[in-house]
Amino acid sequence: MSKPRIGTPCIGVCSTVFGDTVCRGCRRFSHEVVDWNAYSDEQKRIVWERLDELLGLVVSNYFEVLDADALASQLDYQNLRYQTQLSPTGWVPELLKAAGRQRIDYRVFGLEPLPAAEGMAPRELYDLISKECHALNQAHYDRSFARPVGSTGDLVMQAAREKGLINDLQDSPVPPAASARKRPNSWPRAAPGCAWWRAGSRNWNGCRTTSTAKAAGPGSTPPT
Repeated sequence: MSKPRIGTPCIGVCSTVFGDTVCRGCRRFSHEVVDWNAYSDEQKRIVWERLDELLGLVVSNYFEVLDADALASQLDYQNLRYQTQLSPTGWVPELLKAAGRQRIDYRVFGLEPLPAAEGMAPRELYDLISKECHALNQAHYDRSFARPVGSTGDLVMQAAREKGLINDLQDSPVPPAASARKRPNSWPRAAPGCAWWRAGSRNWNGCRTTSTAKAAGPGSTPPT
């Protein structure tokens, strides 16, 4: 018996194509949108769990679900699409979006509006919940994936540290002999007559150009 297919959170409104790191439609991260079809079922479930948790945190500030069965029944009756991978709290925005400016009796849908929702039309609540939920997902992305950099130089230094090319204590280049285990296969080779590490000095004297080293000849003093 085949396992049920895990659906996509996509709702057909993708802002990642315009450069957003968090989609304003489904609220997945940009790399999750791109790689979704390659994800395993477990990876997809992890994404769904995060989306459900963060959406639930926001919706629970405005509504309490008293009867999940009544909510599902009414949504089906109204022919409203909702994601079954979400908990009942996550279905509330779909109801608010469909209701628009029309006032509705939330108790019919098994919902109890909280004080924060008083005096607001369903569409206003939907817009507010969407805005807060997107901000929460964006904060989660920034904390987990974004690496703020003050300048291009900071980015270069950061990458060099990660590759073991820079000493964390003194920000000085690490000699090849000391970082043999960390250096990538693309580490440049010294040309003949070029000293990678000047004896007795903490300064790395890298080979400037191959042509200069060849012109100087083997055994010559490296250019400073």
